Amino acid sequence: MRNLRALAATAALVALGCSGDDNPSQPNSDGTTVQVGTPAGGLSFSPSTITVPLNGTVTWNWNSGGTTHNVTFQDASTSGDKASGSFQKTFPTAGTFSYLCTIHGPSMSGTVTVSGSAGQNGGNSGGGNGGGGAYP
Repeated sequence: MRNLRALAATAALVALGCSGDDNPSQPNSDGTTVQVGTPAGGLSFSPSTITVPLNGTVTWNWNSGGTTHNVTFQDASTSGDKASGSFQKTFPTAGTFSYLCTIHGPSMSGTVTVSGSAGQNGGNSGGGNGGGGAYP
């Protein structure tokens, strides 16, 4: 009977550990979340410079107070213009990738640095302004 109680307690702890994320704005094991227009209505990405592992995914969440922004990379991939919602991009190649809001220009920009090996933890630090140069 004692073993049955111990097994039930262990199962309860495992189930609790597998429950949903109470704070979806925190980075997950294979990516990072960036807030767009923080504080609401602002002209920033927060954090603006991030590092993710190879094949990591970054999610941009609009917190823009109704102000339209976009996330546009130099390879022309873009979120499109949005005032709310989210945009995800997975990075299968190592390097540093610059992005900006084309509506607000270089003052609203950021970089994603992708580490050279999979399995490293995502973080909120990163490299400089690489990824092929500046935007016009």
